Amino acid sequence: MTQAGHYLEIEHKFVVDPSFDRSGWMNAVRALSPVAEYTAQVTERYFLTKLTPNVIYRHRYDTNNQDLTYKSYRQGDIEVRQEVRIILDRSTGSQVDQVTAFLQPLSIAWQSNLRKDLWAFSFSDCEIVYYEAHSDHKTVRCVELEAISSEHLDAALATLASYEARLGFDVTQRSRSSLFDLLFADQLVKPTHER
Repeated sequence: MTQAGHYLEIEHKFVVDPSFDRSGWMNAVRALSPVAEYTAQVTERYFLTKLTPNVIYRHRYDTNNQDLTYKSYRQGDIEVRQEVRIILDRSTGSQVDQVTAFLQPLSIAWQSNLRKDLWAFSFSDCEIVYYEAHSDHKTVRCVELEAISSEHLDAALATLASYEARLGFDVTQRSRSSLFDLLFADQLVKPTHER
C-alpha cells in the first residue's frame, strides 16, 4: 500500500512460463539486499457479490497472515486499484466460514478457492513476490512488484521501473489482468450489459 493515494495498490504483474528460472531470479533479487524474505503456502477464497459488483473480496490464510481484503474490480488495467485490508486473528485458525457468513448479506454470487506457493522479498520501497497459483483448473506463475511508501503515483511508478530494470523485466510485457481474472474469468457469466 502506498501513500500515493488512500488505500491504493500500485503494482505490476508479470506472468512467466513454467521454464522461468526461479532460483536464478531469487538470487538476482537477493543481490539487491532485501530487508526481509519469506516463503508461504497460502489458501485464498475469492467472492463476488450481487450488491457490490465492482468489488472482489478475498480471504487469505497462511502461517504468516490471515486477512479479508477487498479490491476494485472490473476497472480494466490493474496497475492502480483500490485495496482495503483487514487483518484477522491467525491464532483462531482459518476464519473462512465466518467471512463467508459475513459476506452473505451482500448476496454472494460466486466464490472459489486457490492455493498459492510464494516467495516474497521486502524492500523499504517495494515488495517483490514470485508465486505459483493453482485453481482447480489452471496454474499461473507470476512475479509481482508492489510499490510501498511512495509519496505520489509518479514516485511509485518510478520505484517499480527501477526494480524492473534491475531484474530484467520489460514494463510493456506486464499483465493488465488480476490474478483473479487470470485464474477464474472464464468461469464467470458476464452480465447482459457487458456482453
